[in-house]
Amino acid sequence: MENRTKIAFLLIAVVLGTNLVLMERVGPKKPRQAAMSDSAGTAGLVPVPVPPPGAATQVPAVTSGATTFPDASRSDPEIVVHTPLYEVHIATAGGVITSLRLPSFDLAKGKPVDLIGPDTGLSGKTALGVRLATVAGELDLTRARFDVVTPLQEPGVMRVAAGAEPQRLTLRCAASGGGAILEHFVFNPDRYDIGFELELERGAGIPEVSALTVQWTRGLATTEGIQKDDWAAFKVAARVDGEVHRHGLGGLLGGGSGENEHSYTGNVDWVNVQSKYFTVALIPKTQEGGTLHLRSDARAHWLGFDLTHPLAWKRGPREVYDIYAGPIDVELLAEHGRGLEAIVDLGWPFVRPIAKIVLAGMNFLYGFIPNYGVVILILSTLTQFAFWPLSQKSFSSMRKMQNLQPMVQELKRRYKDSPQEMNQQMMALWKKEGVNPMGGCMPMLVQIPVLFALYSALRSSIDLRGAPFVLWMDNLAAPDVLFHLPFSIPGLGPAISLLPILMGAAMVARSAISPAMPGMTGPAAQQQVIMKWIMPIVMTFIFYKMPSGLVLYWLVNSVIGVWQQVMINRKFGPVPAPTALTAPVKQGGNDDSAASRSDGKQPRRGAGKGADRVGGKAR
Repeated sequence: MENRTKIAFLLIAVVLGTNLVLMERVGPKKPRQAAMSDSAGTAGLVPVPVPPPGAATQVPAVTSGATTFPDASRSDPEIVVHTPLYEVHIATAGGVITSLRLPSFDLAKGKPVDLIGPDTGLSGKTALGVRLATVAGELDLTRARFDVVTPLQEPGVMRVAAGAEPQRLTLRCAASGGGAILEHFVFNPDRYDIGFELELERGAGIPEVSALTVQWTRGLATTEGIQKDDWAAFKVAARVDGEVHRHGLGGLLGGGSGENEHSYTGNVDWVNVQSKYFTVALIPKTQEGGTLHLRSDARAHWLGFDLTHPLAWKRGPREVYDIYAGPIDVELLAEHGRGLEAIVDLGWPFVRPIAKIVLAGMNFLYGFIPNYGVVILILSTLTQFAFWPLSQKSFSSMRKMQNLQPMVQELKRRYKDSPQEMNQQMMALWKKEGVNPMGGCMPMLVQIPVLFALYSALRSSIDLRGAPFVLWMDNLAAPDVLFHLPFSIPGLGPAISLLPILMGAAMVARSAISPAMPGMTGPAAQQQVIMKWIMPIVMTFIFYKMPSGLVLYWLVNSVIGVWQQVMINRKFGPVPAPTALTAPVKQGGNDDSAASRSDGKQPRRGAGKGADRVGGKAR
């Protein structure tokens, strides 16, 4: 959960928590993915000629003992695979992925999203690199040249049409003394998955392999217009022995220095790197255990992983993986059956089930109303009216407590030296009046999980990315920028957004018409002022750079809240003026001596029970 979201949640919790304190002081699009098929064969394994390196820069030969692989060169060709869902560039130099574009999703400048991070030039930073641990040393295949085995219809190009059978691309790296390493890629036009198989051909040139490492250390590219917002959502995660481990670039306030590493050992169901809306996940299919290293660097905005597991050389290893490279979508991720949907940031565990229901409801409504802005309007309105009875009950209980404030304050004054007696007297008063001191807060507490779930669902929904609403609001996953100023406003920047300003105005309006709690003094009164006037301003600043879909939801909530408050005020009327409090009693004096006279005059100082007598006789 990124920094701005955490701060917003924290402020919401402060608002609700302050309400509790005050009450206590009053009293105590997605394509359906067809099944992956590995049945697509390879017709005629005729190698595609690889051009000689010539004068290109050479990478030192990969050697280990007697094992030698052909040198990789920067001029070695790439194979470009086109499917309806993605475009993959696979380099024959190292057999790694150099680009992974999603044509259905655009960057802010109109170019397709590319999940592969920039080439930092750092040694060993690759996407889908393979290393082998042998009895003679390590073999780093990212430095070796692979030959293309699969015949291609076009030089360097493979096309997989929509609805076609999955196609296989095989790369082979032969050892000089015999034996080879083969990488098989399987492309399905109806899935964001890429099948990946590693096969070892035993031979004299390849010593016994004891372990295999698959790495993704190229990181992820930012895909959103506001890079800081995307970096805040960067995570590397894995599920090991059924437990999910997540690590971001930094803590609540960011920061961090250098590369961090977290290691885990056990059965790895999946491991992934992710940005705000996209992820690359490696899902082992055949291995039973291994060692996993999750890595990140806050300064470089970089993250990656490597997974190592032992191999049984005698059985001729053939390790199989799925690589999911696409949008962070609950339904698509859940289809893998490995709990991969856990990478979706739906908030804390107690709100995730509700958030999933919210997302399902949004998708259902979108099937009838193909505009997510309208869907958010409907969702926000339905939510507000669903909680209307609870809001009325909360206000009714609060109004009863307001009416009892003079009596409560008098009890506190009378029994200030006896807290236990004071509590007993208050409990008797509440019981007599039929008031529950927590009645105004409990309905509010019931709404908290739903509020957080709605917030998390809207914050993480890939469906809002690039979704237009009306007029200038063409992307509900980004701020609704009207125009840019030639200068920057402190705390806001140069962009002028309208929805947060309207939201703040609606919150101020609701504060203005909400009745104040009577009898508040000192810190309690200050807290009430903060809640009524300062919090709307703070929330406006917090929401100013948030996605317009979230701001739209909160704006509708605030506007409906104003209307509801007007209706409640009309129903219950103004708060009655507090009655005159009784005169103070002497320390340890009789309670009756503090009673006010019916004529409004106070008893004479020092008068006892017989003070209201004339000549020793009662009047």
